[in-house]
Amino acid sequence: MADFTVPRLEKLDSQPEVQRLLKNLLDRPGVQTFLWVGPEGSGKKTYALALVRSLFCREGPDCGGCATCKQVLNRTHPDLFWLQRQEGKAEIAVEATREVDRKLSNAPFSAPVKVAVVSEADRMNPDAQNAFLKTLEEPPANSLVLLLAEKAGNFLPTVLSRCRLVRFPALPAMVIEKALRESHGWDKAEARKAAQEAGGNLALALKFGDENWMAFREKVGR
Repeated sequence: MADFTVPRLEKLDSQPEVQRLLKNLLDRPGVQTFLWVGPEGSGKKTYALALVRSLFCREGPDCGGCATCKQVLNRTHPDLFWLQRQEGKAEIAVEATREVDRKLSNAPFSAPVKVAVVSEADRMNPDAQNAFLKTLEEPPANSLVLLLAEKAGNFLPTVLSRCRLVRFPALPAMVIEKALRESHGWDKAEARKAAQEAGGNLALALKFGDENWMAFREKVGR
């Protein structure tokens, strides 16, 4: 089921500096290849989905979930390619990046652009990164590539030089508390406690509301 707690880009406010940069991208498109770097839970995936919603959706900023947005949030839209490391695999292999190259080379199906999002992009092995270089250097017309990573140190210099770097800082506790209360329905006390313990990681804060995860955490912590 699509997660409609991920709004369009215009409705996000957890990363104001990132917000301003990406709004400029929408207003004056030009750069096509980005590397988003930040710790886990800092909002990279959320902002990627929100950006794609704003690019693809024709219903305006107040769209509550049209057919296009549902496809984006389910990651099933024909013009969105979401690449991530396969379960049980330590790396993203060259075959995966070649498949993204192939898909980006085709014209958009219904959206104004094709978008490739590579989650955990710092897990691409050197062969995969090298295979992706031509796309990063000369991206196809009407395409956008977003590489999401926790650190920039695992990338080849040639990859780094071809991407616009955007840094996502860890989220302040008050931002996490607000997200838990307004988007996920937590009460004030629970939200504040989780936000203070999460260390800037919204994904971790959300786990504090999972009884099974908390039971496991307590067990291994003994």
